[in-house]
Amino acid sequence: MATNDAISLYGGSSANFLDAGGQATKETMLQAFKIIMSDKRVKAILVNIYGGITRYDMIAESIIAAASELGPLKVFMVVRLQGTNSEAGLQMLKDATLDIHVEADFGKAAQEAVRLADIGVKAERLQLKHQSIRELSEEVEEDSNAG
Repeated sequence: MATNDAISLYGGSSANFLDAGGQATKETMLQAFKIIMSDKRVKAILVNIYGGITRYDMIAESIIAAASELGPLKVFMVVRLQGTNSEAGLQMLKDATLDIHVEADFGKAAQEAVRLADIGVKAERLQLKHQSIRELSEEVEEDSNAG
């Protein structure tokens, strides 16, 4: 719940929450990403995994494999790992060509997720505005051609 609280603290809101309970396998991550991205309101995903004995290089591999299988990400993704081999895991995520934002600090990761979600919202509004202007232009052109 601290993750949801941090997102809220920085002005965002959570659409979904998953406690993988140490089972952050490729299949778990893939299903989670599919469910989350099926919600059109979601503009960013914050993966916040921390703990003791879990190897975070293996979790990074799961995230990379799942994100790769999905194809180009349609939302921003921020990953924060903290625990055994987390430095190696974060480096693996940085090196992957998947446009995943990585952050070791919990607060900074939450801030980045909210910032990127805001960018996603603004981009969607601009796209809708552009689409509306294009439709209006087409109507004006049709009217001038008809008249």
